[in-house]
Amino acid sequence: DSWPSAGAAWFLVLVAGVILLWTSRRRGIVLALTTILALIVATALAAVAVAFAWFDVSLHDGVGDKTETPAAIADVPFHYELGIGKLNVDLSHLPAGQPVQVKAHVGMGRLEIDVPRGAEVALTTHVKAGDIDAFGIHDDGRNAQVNTGNGVMHIDAQVGAGHIEVVRVP
Repeated sequence: DSWPSAGAAWFLVLVAGVILLWTSRRRGIVLALTTILALIVATALAAVAVAFAWFDVSLHDGVGDKTETPAAIADVPFHYELGIGKLNVDLSHLPAGQPVQVKAHVGMGRLEIDVPRGAEVALTTHVKAGDIDAFGIHDDGRNAQVNTGNGVMHIDAQVGAGHIEVVRVP
């Protein structure tokens, strides 16, 4: 729950010390340092793997900045995804009164959604760790959520770690 924590760091230092003492008596200091380095690398890789799994990060979904701007309802796919980076979904060119469902997910990073000024929006947002600014409503921390409206434009926005911003474009 609290990984990485100070307690975990002290545990790793203790394990490294035991490995250093054990190997320095038998095989030499080079083997001890190699073992400690391997332990540090394995721990870092495990921490990254755990973070990617917990924040639902998939590098297959892409890395970097991505902008999606559908101009008609037929152009709107069901789901926009990005692994790490900034995803902007600009729905402002869609007709405000047409029913549409949009899902957007960013593993780690920023998700920005622009909606038409007069659109009636049913919005569901969730961030595992980070903050949300949606139509003037703010929430932050772990499991931040903003759910509002009951219009014909349904937006489901999810971010593992980062920020969601939903605004009306004039």
